[in-house]
Amino acid sequence: MYRQEPFCARRVFRGAALGGEEGVKMSLGRWPRVGPRCVPGGVSGGRESAEGRCKKVTSGRESKMTQQGAVLQGYNNELVKCIEDLCMQKEELNKQIQQAEEEKNKLQHEIQVLSEQLECVCENLAQKVASRNELDKILAETEAAYMKILDSSRTLLNVLKKEVGSLKHSPDLKTNVT
Repeated sequence: MYRQEPFCARRVFRGAALGGEEGVKMSLGRWPRVGPRCVPGGVSGGRESAEGRCKKVTSGRESKMTQQGAVLQGYNNELVKCIEDLCMQKEELNKQIQQAEEEKNKLQHEIQVLSEQLECVCENLAQKVASRNELDKILAETEAAYMKILDSSRTLLNVLKKEVGSLKHSPDLKTNVT
């Protein structure tokens, strides 16, 4: 896995962003070559002295180097800003990741608690359903027994009515009753 070291890079680029020779030395690790460079033959074809030729070439190069240094400093400043922005984005993402992990852990704990509650409710429900089924069985047996009792009572009543009716028609009973 690639590991970035933004703080080291910041030191180098911030040093370079300071500008001047010290900033350049820090970013390049050495002093830049600055100074007069004479070009043989000169600028104007040999009429001027070697010293005059060097001054003209040097001043032109110095302004060009100054411009390049300014451009380089601008690039370094922009690069440092981009790196800092990326670091801030990383820190923000780390905060969001930490919040999401905390929320995940909280939800997992709630799920565990709810699962335990669900298990208890399911066990309680199973016991109640078993009790209801037992009561249904007892009620069915009781109703069946009650219906047998009703049938027996009806049969007994019919038999008694027949016996009473036959006794009323009998002559022995009529004389004793008067």
